[in-house]
Amino acid sequence: MMRTFLPALFAVLLLCCPVAQAEVTVVGTRAVFPAGAREISVTLKNEGQRVSLVQAWVSDGGADQPPEASKAPFVVDRPMFRLDPGTSHSLRVRGIATGAPVDAKEHLYWLNVVDVPPRESGVGDNVIQVAVRFRLKLLYRPEGVGAPSNPDAQVSVRVSAAGLDISNAAPHYFNVGEATLESTAGERALDSFYVAPGETKHLAFPAGFSGPATAIRYSWVDDDGALHAERRELR
Repeated sequence: MMRTFLPALFAVLLLCCPVAQAEVTVVGTRAVFPAGAREISVTLKNEGQRVSLVQAWVSDGGADQPPEASKAPFVVDRPMFRLDPGTSHSLRVRGIATGAPVDAKEHLYWLNVVDVPPRESGVGDNVIQVAVRFRLKLLYRPEGVGAPSNPDAQVSVRVSAAGLDISNAAPHYFNVGEATLESTAGERALDSFYVAPGETKHLAFPAGFSGPATAIRYSWVDDDGALHAERRELR
């Protein structure tokens, strides 16, 4: 009963109360931190008409991991700052000398950015402030792990009884932004996914999918966030 009531109450509040929304955007979809670099920068822009308070940190866990629990070998210079409307800020991420991985594969961390709009004066208490949180992939490459040239060439796809098994033999993460599974009865969209270096990810057949699966179309993502379309026949 309570689970149904709370979303309904929130919807009513959105209808009857003004909403102060955050409007900071992150330039790019991922950041790469190569070994040997002292720092990298990520650009944030305030495209709204209000001042925003921004907090940023790097995490090594799930979306619910608090900043103080992270053991990521990175720190954000000025982790909390004000961003005026129409301006940008270069967020500097610095590496910690000790604690960075040294094995020959890419490691995934997350750059978290929370954008909180200010409380406007003179508008009373009936204003809902909506904070927005972004999680940007931060890929760390130890010494000897350069940029991938053709990551798709080291990926294999196999049909199993309940879905697809996608194996990644490369030392880099294989990131897919769009995917569609084809069959003799039609096609179904798949959620975006990534496969860690040296691992196999199982993708269950989507709801309503009727096989047998005949092909998969997907677009993998490069360091610049560009999509590269591929299609593979399945056997």
